[in-house]
Amino acid sequence: MDVYNLTIAANMTKTISPTQLIFCVKQCFLVFIIQVLVAYYFCYESLDFNRFQKFNPNQTSLRMICTMLLQITLYDELSGSIKLLTYLK
Repeated sequence: MDVYNLTIAANMTKTISPTQLIFCVKQCFLVFIIQVLVAYYFCYESLDFNRFQKFNPNQTSLRMICTMLLQITLYDELSGSIKLLTYLK
């Protein structure tokens, strides 16, 4: 479930096989790339001022619902990751 915690625990314990460690690192890298791409595309969309569109309530409500569902789905993982980063600082 939690890729970052699994990778950190795998590196700290050294009791797992190298193939499992490589799998953990690959999963951690994949999650990081997805997070970076989401942030990039949000920035790309907001910085391009030439593509203004008329306000459409259906599309706007769908975007709001999707972002709320994403927040609900990822809240536990995000709060756990923030706590872990705070602890590691």
